[in-house]
Parts: sequence; structure tokens; C-alpha cells
Amino acid sequence: MWECGKVRRCDGASRYQHRLRDPQDDSVLRQTDAMDQSHASNRRRSRRVLFQVTVLIRAETPEGKRVQAQGFTLSVNAHGGLLESPLKVAADQRMTVVNPHTGKEVGCRAVRVERASSELFSVAFEFDRPSPQFWPITFSP
Repeated sequence: MWECGKVRRCDGASRYQHRLRDPQDDSVLRQTDAMDQSHASNRRRSRRVLFQVTVLIRAETPEGKRVQAQGFTLSVNAHGGLLESPLKVAADQRMTVVNPHTGKEVGCRAVRVERASSELFSVAFEFDRPSPQFWPITFSP
């Protein structure tokens, strides 16, 4: 039988926990967790997919110089993704992401930038408009 209960994690977020129990000995056969979508930080406009692909990042420096660098995605969705690149951009900075395999390019902005290593920056970005066809994968609902 299915048992469903809401549990509070130590970081304050909630999740629903579903367990399939054996009625004979009450042991857990399978467990799956789904994040509570009512918590604002857990809501997503589209499903995130772990997907690594080489991309070209184009941006403009504060001095107005156009620069570009090769990076790679870590995860993607129809609204943007997370990439790592040697190019340092600022949060809210405009940039263009190019898929060199297809030649497609799309305008976007950096949402969050963190140092990933001594040579790379982790950049969360969102497209100007939803662009699920930019990535060579199909997003399930």
C-alpha cells in the first residue's frame, strides 16, 4: 500500500515522501521523493535535465569589448540552464549562448554567477524567451 506524508527537512523545505510497504512485514520496498511544489524556491517553469554539451558564450565587457569563450552545460531546461565557462560575467549581464553543433544561438542573461574552480565560473542563465528547441533533446511535461 502507498503511504504519503509531508516531512520537513532541516533546511526548512518540505517534501512529500511516498513509500510502497509490504503488508506482510511492513518493510519499505521502494521509496521516491518529490519536492513540495508549494515552496517557492522549488518551483520550476520547466523540467531540468542533466545534459552536458559544449557551447560558445558571447558577451560584452564593461569597457564595451566583445568577448567569447567555450564552455559546457551541466543542466538545461526550456528556459535556460547552468553552464561552466572561463568567461567571467556578472549577474544580470546580457550574453548569447551558441550551440556550435547546430549553429543555433539565443539571447539570454546571467541569473547567478559563482566561481566553480580557479579557472571556471558557474553561470545560471535564462533565455530571453523559452527556447526548448535550442537543446538537442525533448523535454517531457
